[in-house]
Amino acid sequence: DAHEPEILTHLYENKQEIANTPTNTAPPAKTKKQQYNLSIQPNHTTYEDELLKIDVFGKLDAKNLAALKMTLVVYRSGDT
Repeated sequence: DAHEPEILTHLYENKQEIANTPTNTAPPAKTKKQQYNLSIQPNHTTYEDELLKIDVFGKLDAKNLAALKMTLVVYRSGDT
């Protein structure tokens, strides 16, 4: 595989908002951690929280990056 699932989880859990933040103020304090489910399989990744569900189907071939084919499906949670 082209990545380890823990890397994506780490990046998501430690994300910081940078848009719409004035440079002369401190970033807003973090609130309660959002509950989510993240499932990473070789050909299928799913992220789901209370508002949305995202499915990513496809696989990255490190030997032939031009052949990347994937499908991204976004749902509102509860509409699947």
